[in-house]
Amino acid sequence: MVLAAMVGALQSMTSRAPARLQVLAGAIHGGSAGGAGGRAVNVAHLYRQRETGLERWVVVLYSHLASIAPGVGRGSPVPNDGIIGTVGASGNAVTAHVHMEIHVRERPDSHSIYWLTPYDFFPGLQSSGTS
Repeated sequence: MVLAAMVGALQSMTSRAPARLQVLAGAIHGGSAGGAGGRAVNVAHLYRQRETGLERWVVVLYSHLASIAPGVGRGSPVPNDGIIGTVGASGNAVTAHVHMEIHVRERPDSHSIYWLTPYDFFPGLQSSGTS
């Protein structure tokens, strides 16, 4: 699920299509409109391990958005391929892109057990020196 979300976001960022950010189904957990990350949205996904029943929350942060889609707010559901915003350069970004972080948590509002960025999965990607 996490890798699919990352691949979908990367395809959205690299295609010639309109720069809308489509994500996997989940619920909006939070967001912000200022600071270094600019306009940002957190989407929470519940993951249940089949063998053990262990539940963890995967919270994906998308930041530097140009705009946040209408109706996107804390607690609002996000369908598969739902649009949460448009790619931008808000905050401290110097070029349009989406900064994405994946946080694994026991609850959506708890501290992260661990977190990843696309660079952890796609070592060929290079950072532009900004977030």
